[in-house]
Amino acid sequence: MIAERVAQTIKSQRVLTRPTSFWASRIGHPCPRHLYHSITDWDKAAPPPDRLIEVFAEGRAQERSVEIVLAESKFRLIQVQTQLLLEDPPVSGRVDGRIVPEIPIPGWPEGPHGPRAVLYEVKAVAPHSFARINTLEDMLNSNRWYERMWPAQLQIYLHVLGEDVGVLLLKDKTRMALKDIWVKADPTYVAQLLDRARKVYAAIQARQPPERVEGPQCRDCEY
Repeated sequence: MIAERVAQTIKSQRVLTRPTSFWASRIGHPCPRHLYHSITDWDKAAPPPDRLIEVFAEGRAQERSVEIVLAESKFRLIQVQTQLLLEDPPVSGRVDGRIVPEIPIPGWPEGPHGPRAVLYEVKAVAPHSFARINTLEDMLNSNRWYERMWPAQLQIYLHVLGEDVGVLLLKDKTRMALKDIWVKADPTYVAQLLDRARKVYAAIQARQPPERVEGPQCRDCEY
């Protein structure tokens, strides 16, 4: 009885709405055709299997557990789950929040009145990814296409909010272990991401799908 109700609750939390912008979390997807379909054919996407919906729910729960342990570790979290929107090209997202130490930490970015509140994004990852990723370059050069999207997402947030640095917090899904990967704003990389998104948006308006990019991501494509 309990398990069935929990399963129903998790499934009911998936609500489809017509998108009017690209999601920042998907802006680094290797295939521009996928970005095209995410707006033009959002209602035709294959529904994720129940197991994947449960994985997403577990990811959200792990993000909350990270927030708890950060608070216990004397970090203050502010502006949690803040929505943002870029108009040209249309990109939207929801920033996990900003983090600032209550007890000063050597090397932490400084503001005019002490330690600065830094943008953060939490990613709960598989143990093998957690062991392998130690730098920004490990994600940018990863042969796993979804790992390359994580820094792209944070770079978009930094650009929209005019910040010069942020931090990706990786959590091992199997235990309470964290890594903080600091990311400096990269205007050149962001310009490449936004230029590609503009081209895809122009293709959407012209109803002309861009070329498909073949790769491992095709196995997981809902279109």
